[in-house]
Amino acid sequence: MPGLPKIIFFAIVFYILHATGLLGFFRRLFDEVKKSMAQADAPGKSAGDAEVCYRLLGVTPSAKWEEIEKAYRSKAKVHHPDLGGDEDAMRALNEAYNYIKKLRKG
Repeated sequence: MPGLPKIIFFAIVFYILHATGLLGFFRRLFDEVKKSMAQADAPGKSAGDAEVCYRLLGVTPSAKWEEIEKAYRSKAKVHHPDLGGDEDAMRALNEAYNYIKKLRKG
C-alpha cells in the first residue's frame, strides 16, 4: 500500500494538533483565509477585508502601527515555514499585514 505512510503521517499530525489544542486554531485560521481568498476573487475590496486582516493579526483597527508590527512579528515566529510553521498560514499572515500596511501608509 503506497499511500499508507502518508495516511499514518497525517494521522500523527492530526493527533498532535488535537492533543496540543492547536487544531481549532488552525481550523479557524484556514476558514478565515478561505473566506478572505473568496472575497479577493470578487471585484473590488470590501470593509470586511480589513476586518479579516486585523483579526488574523490579532489586533484591533484602532491599534497603533507599532502594535501591528509587533503582532505580525510575533505570529511570523510561530507560522514561518523555516521555523516549523505552515507555509499557507504564513502566506495569509503576510497578505494581511501588507493589506493593512497599504491601508495605513497609502
